[in-house]
Amino acid sequence: MLESPTLSNNKKMPESNLLKELRSYLKTDVTFTKLEQTQAKKAVQKIREYFHKFEHSSPFNFKQIYHQGSSYEGLKVIAADEFDLLIPLNLKSTDWKITRPTEKDLDSYFWIEKSQKSQKSEKSENSNEKYQTFDNLGLIEQERLIPAKVRQSMQSTVQKAVNGMKDLGMIINLAGSGPAIKLNVDYDDKVLSIDIVPGLTLNGRQFVAKSPRHFRDNKEYDQLWRESFSEKEKDRIKTMDKMNDCRRDCLKILKTIQRKRGSSQLGSLSSYHLKTCMLHLSNRDLSWKPDKLADRFKDLVKLLIDFLSKHNIPNFYCTSVNLIIDRKKYDTKSLDCIVRWLNNATRDDGQIISVLLQERKS
Repeated sequence: MLESPTLSNNKKMPESNLLKELRSYLKTDVTFTKLEQTQAKKAVQKIREYFHKFEHSSPFNFKQIYHQGSSYEGLKVIAADEFDLLIPLNLKSTDWKITRPTEKDLDSYFWIEKSQKSQKSEKSENSNEKYQTFDNLGLIEQERLIPAKVRQSMQSTVQKAVNGMKDLGMIINLAGSGPAIKLNVDYDDKVLSIDIVPGLTLNGRQFVAKSPRHFRDNKEYDQLWRESFSEKEKDRIKTMDKMNDCRRDCLKILKTIQRKRGSSQLGSLSSYHLKTCMLHLSNRDLSWKPDKLADRFKDLVKLLIDFLSKHNIPNFYCTSVNLIIDRKKYDTKSLDCIVRWLNNATRDDGQIISVLLQERKS
């Protein structure tokens, strides 16, 4: 895996002011109650169970919904108010093939195309099939499965399901925007959102209906699917902190700071960028005991600064993929501005306390 920059030393020292402040920040700003988490997950589970029983003729497999994201990785911060679900398509691996584009900077994107024998398979097997074919639904162009059309079809199906959820004791509204379909949920005087993303598994690899934003001017690239490593990442994160270590705490603190900042500081980055940094750092031979929280937090920020200085946050499972390749969103000037701010904010322990942990976004 990727080498990280020089990290802070591991000399045993008395509990520092920074360690005390980080632990305090965890309690006051980062965490929420287990009751809140339990109630939110129960609301999401009700919706998931309804989807499981929902009768439909679409090609989406509502009986095999994947839980994804920070709420199921033990990494959610501030409030239990955001959840992610992936709903897979029913498709046969033998009917489809994965094709890689030759363009540079598209390492994690692929076309999902019909194989030569897929047409015969559809004619012979779908005459009595419960589900409509991708062709009948208009999801295919030039023998390629189109992500945007799949999202539109799923949004229509999800809307039909939501229309029947009136007896769940919640107010549920659908808002389709971007690569995910969003459900806004009011329950027990609380609110949460659920992002639903269409996905598929082919030859043991998982793909999601998200096209590259950094090639907006090329319509052919709107047909690309992004390879997802979410299940691998979730499995790896599950193995973290088995010995009451502090990896999750480090990441949750940085995520909370990011949530409270404007775009000129950390706000323009996503929580996925920060999680990726933690995955890289956790691969190093370091002590993650609770009393090392301050040292490891500084190491995590240093690694983030190093990646941003190089204008490259490599995907953990595919290091040739740069997560900040979109120069329209992450231009050099903006990234350098974040680096300068982080360098100033982490100049010493006192600066970390007074800038990162004390200031709040207005």
